[in-house]
Amino acid sequence: MIAHSQGALYARYVATNYPAIIASVTIMNGVNYGSELADLLRKILLPGMLTERLVTVNAEVFLNLFLFFHRVH
Repeated sequence: MIAHSQGALYARYVATNYPAIIASVTIMNGVNYGSELADLLRKILLPGMLTERLVTVNAEVFLNLFLFFHRVH
């Protein structure tokens, strides 16, 4: 999987939660710890809180749509 910018967050999520379908991850210019946005979101999205769950569900929906529309026929 190759990811750029915000896609790096999705790539890390997918690689962590679906390791059987990901051989490797290459990230370019990704949003990581140390960026103002990532630090703010980590403070807001406390583990176990509703907002974290909503973000997780949205990421899973995005992943499923991505996989559906990009599957090999």
